[in-house]
Amino acid sequence: MKRLLARTLPFITIPFIISCVKTTSADLVIHNGEIHCNNVSSEVYDAMAVKDGVIIELGPEHQIMNKYQAEEYVDLKKRPVFPGLYDSHAYFYKTGFANKILDLSGILTVEEIIIQINNIKTKLVLATNLESDLVNSQNLIDQINSSDKPIVLKSNNGYTALVNIAASTKYDINHENGKIKNGLQNIWDKVSSESPSQKIESLIMAQQIFTMNGITTTTNLNSDVETIKLLDSLSHEKVIQMRIHLYTDYQVLLNNPMILESLTSTNIILDGINLYIDGPISSEQALLKDTNFYGNGSYGIQLIEDSIIEAAINFSLDNNLIIAFHCLGDSAIGLVKRHVKKSITIENNLRFRIEHAQIFDPSDYDLLNRYYLIPSVQPNESQNDFEFIDSKFSPVLKSKAYQYKSLKSQLGLICFGSLSPLNPPSPFSQMYLAQYLNSKYNSETLSRKECFNALTIYPALAFGDDQILGTLEAGKKGTFVILNDNPNETTKEKLKNITVKNTFIDGVKIY
Repeated sequence: MKRLLARTLPFITIPFIISCVKTTSADLVIHNGEIHCNNVSSEVYDAMAVKDGVIIELGPEHQIMNKYQAEEYVDLKKRPVFPGLYDSHAYFYKTGFANKILDLSGILTVEEIIIQINNIKTKLVLATNLESDLVNSQNLIDQINSSDKPIVLKSNNGYTALVNIAASTKYDINHENGKIKNGLQNIWDKVSSESPSQKIESLIMAQQIFTMNGITTTTNLNSDVETIKLLDSLSHEKVIQMRIHLYTDYQVLLNNPMILESLTSTNIILDGINLYIDGPISSEQALLKDTNFYGNGSYGIQLIEDSIIEAAINFSLDNNLIIAFHCLGDSAIGLVKRHVKKSITIENNLRFRIEHAQIFDPSDYDLLNRYYLIPSVQPNESQNDFEFIDSKFSPVLKSKAYQYKSLKSQLGLICFGSLSPLNPPSPFSQMYLAQYLNSKYNSETLSRKECFNALTIYPALAFGDDQILGTLEAGKKGTFVILNDNPNETTKEKLKNITVKNTFIDGVKIY
């Protein structure tokens, strides 16, 4: 009997030994966690293997760990993992550049502002988030005029600014007693122009800011030719690893038609055109159907001529480009609808978007469900807008504000963006505001899962990335975030304070 056991033992142990041999190679294995696929069936796995930047398998701990021999193993220690996040409305380059700018948030007195300005050693002082109450301060205007250094202070609504004599003289800026009310974006672009090497620093800084917030895909709105070329080059060199969808001015494309064919990086995509139809509600620039709303005979400011809107739509259709219509008021959306009806059908639509969509008349829902325009909303803006809504809006107008639920229901998707650098690129703050702040005025809140989808699979669909991003599945990119908490299940109090432990893009740890 002993002899029989001795003879059979090798045959018993050999299959056991073979089963423990790792037969498949991988670059990365993450394990001992909760890997949320974010797919239709909401699958959750213990482990995931990535090779050449692509997910090759998800499964139970023992299955993945026994099968794959990896270059790198990451023990998740039971932390949750989700697909890399989107910021669908951001100015990527300007987010990095803003790190070089003085932030006046929370500074409430002229004296404190002057102290901050005097501490700046650069030859030019650029500042953002000036409290709106101080925009009308003659004392502040007089104080900055006493400086020989050019100074531009942008308000916290992003659409008005103060400029001193030195700056207005050097940069040929038109103003009314130190105040800039119109054309601020063009003026800001002029005074904040950087050299190519300075721009590279800002672009690298922007990537650090976004990835530390778990954002792996975003936009660069208002892209100029130089920035487009720099991003393409830096992406090739693996300096910029994020996926960035670019939008630019219609005139830029007309003057530089070859730029459409010149990009070679697969992660830098020149999507299309920005059309800014109107301005913010709080600055009385939003186009509203209520012509008496502002009380001065104005119903807002149309920022672009109808002829340019029509020409841009035709150009985009001829060149397979997307248009991002920036519309804040309901009349601006109605204006876009009148133009879209002339040219767009369900067959030729290229995922045009309505950005902001802050005041939306239900009679215009067919702009979304008939002409397939995708709503993209910035929940962070709701905090500023609701202060204005509280004091100015009628109950009827309040019901039109931030209609997350109705907008999402038209096509089954909605995108969230931060408007960075005007607001921090904080995805979980956006979820919090979209779910909880809106309930004060209407029942247009989204579920927690819908809010999270507005940062992942919905924008992946909107940007045409859904075959490679938006969910964690075999064959898709190994782009994911490791969090300290589950945004779909955590408490209301903890939601906006979720932190990112690590961000991976194509299987490589970026943050």
